Amino acid sequence: MTITEDNSVRTHTRKTLWSETLFEMLYEAIQHNWSSNAIREILKELVQKGYRIPHLKQKVEKRFGEEGVKRLMQKLHN
Repeated sequence: MTITEDNSVRTHTRKTLWSETLFEMLYEAIQHNWSSNAIREILKELVQKGYRIPHLKQKVEKRFGEEGVKRLMQKLHN
């Protein structure tokens, strides 16, 4: 990996890896019916990284279909 003088490559790589880890956690949380608080914490971190809820819903739908989005939204509103 090449790191520029201002560390831009390193920062981008770290953000990407961390975001993907959070998405995997979100998928596990939906699949295994984690608590509403756990799912909210994951979503909070993803939103802080710049992801918007509609985009997150699209990613969940792509992975689990409409049923996954319904489970996600139920957890958000509990």
